Amino acid sequence: MKKKKFIIIGVLAVVVLAVLGGIWSLTHSKEEKKTSHYETTVAQKALPLTMSGNVSPKEVRSFMVTKKNLAQMEVKDGQKVTNGQVLYTTYNQANASELDELKVTLAKYQRAKTTANQKLQDARNTLNKMQSSDEGYSEAKDAVASANDEVADATDSINATQRKIDQVSQEVSPNSVAPFDGDVAVKYDDNGNAKVTVSSSALQMVTTVSEYDYAKVKAGDSVTVSAVATGKKQEATITLVDAHPTTTNATNGSKYKVYADLDTKNFIDGQTIKAKVAQAGIIIAKSCVRQGKVYVVEDGKVTSQAITGKEVDGQYIVTAGLTAGQKVVSNPDGDLKEGEQLP
Repeated sequence: MKKKKFIIIGVLAVVVLAVLGGIWSLTHSKEEKKTSHYETTVAQKALPLTMSGNVSPKEVRSFMVTKKNLAQMEVKDGQKVTNGQVLYTTYNQANASELDELKVTLAKYQRAKTTANQKLQDARNTLNKMQSSDEGYSEAKDAVASANDEVADATDSINATQRKIDQVSQEVSPNSVAPFDGDVAVKYDDNGNAKVTVSSSALQMVTTVSEYDYAKVKAGDSVTVSAVATGKKQEATITLVDAHPTTTNATNGSKYKVYADLDTKNFIDGQTIKAKVAQAGIIIAKSCVRQGKVYVVEDGKVTSQAITGKEVDGQYIVTAGLTAGQKVVSNPDGDLKEGEQLP
């Protein structure tokens, strides 16, 4: 009888434990079901805008000269030049002919002045021999004045002609000079005509930005430029973002050139480079934002935080109210409560 009693008690204990276990399991299952559909993500610092491009001279200037007009080439292909250095001299036949005519004209005016000076001297001698009361004195005085005018006219003509000669002389064999320090390329075509190109020693970054990223970069922004081949880097400043596109494509959109000055110690002309422009803000998925707030999970507890920012390309750029590394609920809804426990 006693043994039977223990058996009954044992069975009842098992039943009670089973019931309690079922209740706990059901409760836990409901709680898990209540919270398990919420997902979390970690807020990330906005990725930099990355662009590809090349190193190029900051300035390039080309000069064309025909074989007929080229008098002397003063530089060689590949030579380094300095600002103001003579590249070549030319000869202009038309200006040379004009110069010869001007020299003839100058000689004529010089002879006229010599004659006028002699005439003036004779008139003065005649006037000096006369008294003011003498007959013909007035005419002699007028002769001196007239001779003076002739000398003055001849002098003016000589000066004007000399100025013209000075100008045309420079145009007969003018020099073309380097507009800045750099390297020279000299190329001749089949007819002997020359093209002289000066590429500046100063270098610059030239990259392109798409119309979709155009607002992410502007003149004055800092940019990290790195040479793909050597890995050398430089922190530079963007000097210009073109207002007009370099290329336009119906599929890929428009591309705009972006420039920044580079140090010649780190880069060489033609190198392939990568450029990165830091972007402000924190990036989260658009779905993380509900009614101007995000739900931050810290120590397993949900806390709502008001944020400011804007949607960009399906993401949300947070400018205030959130820091990188914070865990936020990526699918908040109306059932999510302040202080709710989440793993």
